[in-house]
Formats: sequence, structure tokens, C-alpha cells
Amino acid sequence: MNIRIFRTAACVIGAMGGVLSGASTLHAQSPTIPGWRLVWSDEFNGSALNAAKWNAENVAWPHNAELEYYLPQQATVANSQLEIKAERRNFGGRNYVSARINTAAKFEQQYGRFEARMWVPGGQGYWPAFWLLPATQAWPPEIDIMETVGHRPNTVYMTHHFGTVTNVQSNGITWDGPNFTTGYHRFAVEWSPTRVDWFVDGVQRFSTIGNFPQEPMYVLLNMAIGGNLPGNPTASTVFPQSMMVDWVRVYMRDNSLLNPSFEDAGAGNSAANWQVFGNAQQSTTGPRTGTKSIRIFGNGGSGPYYSGVYQDLPASPGQVWQASAFARHTAATRMLAGNTAYLKIEWYNAAGTQISFQQSPVLTDTSPLDTPVAGALQATAPAGTGKARITLVMVQNGAGTSSFNMDDVSFAYTAPVAITPCIADFNGLNGTTVQDIFDFLASWFAANPHADFNESGTINVQDIFDFLNSWFQGCP
Repeated sequence: MNIRIFRTAACVIGAMGGVLSGASTLHAQSPTIPGWRLVWSDEFNGSALNAAKWNAENVAWPHNAELEYYLPQQATVANSQLEIKAERRNFGGRNYVSARINTAAKFEQQYGRFEARMWVPGGQGYWPAFWLLPATQAWPPEIDIMETVGHRPNTVYMTHHFGTVTNVQSNGITWDGPNFTTGYHRFAVEWSPTRVDWFVDGVQRFSTIGNFPQEPMYVLLNMAIGGNLPGNPTASTVFPQSMMVDWVRVYMRDNSLLNPSFEDAGAGNSAANWQVFGNAQQSTTGPRTGTKSIRIFGNGGSGPYYSGVYQDLPASPGQVWQASAFARHTAATRMLAGNTAYLKIEWYNAAGTQISFQQSPVLTDTSPLDTPVAGALQATAPAGTGKARITLVMVQNGAGTSSFNMDDVSFAYTAPVAITPCIADFNGLNGTTVQDIFDFLASWFAANPHADFNESGTINVQDIFDFLNSWFQGCP
């Protein structure tokens, strides 16, 4: 054991009592973001890429005029960082090697906050990216959370692509900020049913409100060499160089439905933030409160037909969820025999596969007219749950186009189960021990970028105090 490290640790621990009150606030190291819950992350605390979370591609990428061969061994994990290294080396008919990793079929999510802390290289021909593609493997759409090109070290590209393969369209900007090749920076998008917002180091830099994906997507990290966007390397381009990733985190909105009373309009006749299937639209008929409700109606023929709206929230196994809503029908459009309005809770895993569901009838043809009828349902999230879905649905088994209106929906849980990386477990060995202190100090003395614990942009003694502050608080 390095005696210098041991003595420094002892001295710092002894001084903690008088200094902790002045420790700086931890920012990006903490996964707590108001209004969001962490549902998936990789802090890269192991000694190799986690195969349960990532696919490492092995391919000579045939698109974009890129020049690299993607090799799994170019993506390595050490010192709590992912390194994607690009080298000038012949392999598979290409003159360069690099890495591209993705979470396809291992983690896919529709909507949420996707964020990574990254340090990108500079030099003509480098093209690092953090982005999203559809779980269906169809293209487009695509959300590019960040792209940089090595010859423009101060510029980040924020873009999404839509349309068809034969008519690809794009919407995005370039934003000029600090030199992204000199240290770590955070890049994120917040994606909802009605907009996508891009962030750099916690500050919103771009938004779009149309033509973005409405389907589950997976995460990609890669560093291309050459191609249409950056141009090709030159003789002066320095190799090897690496893209470093400190962590990747994905969130879903916390326990808060959006537009629960259907007052906000969405595209066409829909209600903002609710997904429609079958026949449903925002309506001024029969709201319980406010001026709007959601009208759900059937088809002219005989069923079974299913129409309604739904919204997703993050969930964890063992949580007890309660759903409620008010429904009414009128004499003019009353529910007909064989048709039923249900309040439904559905459970999905992180990959978007339904696990199970529970439902309760709210309206039938015998329900009172012109009267708000309360419906309620409680259910416990089963093992494997990653999200909970509340669905308002009409099951039409009978003939006729009867309809009903719903309003004032609530959906909430008790007994939350948090998914929180323990930042004091510096070596990733599942718990706080004295070894974490020694490992942190070893990184600090080596000026390892991961030792910038408070992410101030420099490694200094305050990082030691901030780390020890977290270490004494321990892990949950």
C-alpha cells in the first residue's frame, strides 16, 4: 500500500469534522433530479463492459462513408470509466478501428430523460455520438442527443431525424459552447409525447415539438472515424485517442401524471401527453372540473373493438399503485348493452413487454346518466416491473357507437423502491469500505479524471472532502 496515500487518508479523515460543513454541493454525481426517477444506469464500476446491459458491435459499418471497423475490444472499462478507443490500424479491410455499443433488446424505453457524462477527443475525422434508435430496428426515426466533430471542438450537434428511408428529414441545431475536448461534460434529452428538449451541462439548448418518435428506443455510444459529417482524418490527426464516458443514466418522470384532466390539447383532436388507440379525442362534453374531458367512443359495427387512452409512469416491483377516474355518459350517447368502460393498470418490464394487468369496470349500460361515476383500482407491481401504465378503455362487444367521457384521472404509488447508484462505493464492490478511500486517493494522486468527484472541472483537495462526505454517509 502506498504510504503517502495512507497518510493523506488519515490526515483528511481526521480533519473531516471541521470541514464537512463547507463541502461543495455534488451536482452531476448525484442521480437525484426533481421530477424524475432513475430507472436504468451504468456507472462503469466494473472491470469490463457489462454484457447484461450492452451489446458491443463487431462490424465494418457500411453507412455514412465511415472508415472504421467497430471491434468489441475497443470498448473497455477501468477506473469507473468507459473508454472507446480509436486507433489507426488495419482490420477487416478498414484502416481504423473503434467501438460502437448499444442496449438493443437489453434496455429500451419510450420517453424519459437520457443523459451521459462524456469527454470527447479532438482532431480532424473524429465523430463521437450519444444517440437513440427504435427498438424495432427500423429507421428513421433517430434522436441524436449529442454529436461532435473533432475539428470543431466547441460545437455540439443536437438533431432528430424522421420521415422515411427514401425521404429522410431532419430538425436540429449546432450549439457553440466550451471546448468539449478538454474535460467532461453532460449531454441529455428529455423526451415526452409532445416535445424533445436538449441539454448541455444542465442548461436547455434546443427544443422541438413535432415529428419525433413515439415508440421505445435504445441507447447507443460510438466513435466513428471519417464520414460525411466530420470528413476524413488527415496526416496531422493524432491516433490513438479515446472517448471517455463517466456514466449513462436514464430516467422516467416521477409519480406525476401529465394533463390528468385533459385540459391541454395535443395533436389533432387528442389530449396532450395521452396516447390514443382506437377512437378517443379531447372534448368539451361533460367535464367534471375545468372545461375539457376525454371522449372515448366505439365503432359502427359489432365488436370486439377497443378504444381509449393511456399514459406510462416508472414503477418498481412491490409498489402499490392506486388509479382513479370519473366517467359519465349521456342519454344521447349512452353506453349500449355489451359495452363497458374500464379503468386498467398494466405492468411492463424495462424492454417494454407486458407482464400482466388488472382492470375494473367503471361504466356499463345500466350506469346512471349525466352523473360522474367514480372508478378506482389498486394493484401491486409484480417482479420485473419497469413501468406502470394507466389505461382508460372502452371494450365494445355490442353493436353501436355509444360513447362516454372521462375526467380527473389520478395514478400514484406507495412504498417506492428507489434505484440509486451509490457514489461512495468508488471501486464498485457493493458497499463502502476503507478500500474505497484508498482507491479514490490513488485516482486523485494519479490525476485520473474520475477523481473530479464534484465535477468542478478540476481535480483539487475539495474533491477529497466531497468524496469523504459521501463515504461517511454510506450506501443505502
